[in-house]
Amino acid sequence: MSDTKTVSKRQLTEEARLAAIDGRWEEAIQINSELAQRTPKDAAIWNRIGKAQLELGNSQAAIEAYSAALKVDAANMIARQNLQKLEQMRGHSGEFRAREITNRTNVFIQEVGKT
Repeated sequence: MSDTKTVSKRQLTEEARLAAIDGRWEEAIQINSELAQRTPKDAAIWNRIGKAQLELGNSQAAIEAYSAALKVDAANMIARQNLQKLEQMRGHSGEFRAREITNRTNVFIQEVGKT
């Protein structure tokens, strides 16, 4: 990544998208976190962070990211539906079943062409 002060939001968004496509989830989180610092009221950024956290098995961090998306946009269906699916995957103890999350990350809602 080049000097972040000269990199546009569009360029960073594209870098984050490519990192996600390549499965570089930590990098995708880092880039999207930088974007969130610049424009915290962009629900799509929080949805992308949620997806990346989920791919890394960080269920609680995914919930926090999707919740942040809903704070920005209460009508955001991607965040709302993904939170509902995460809640369904919780065990009776309140803990997530890691194997189920690993096997079901592909069922989470995404915007077409976005992560």
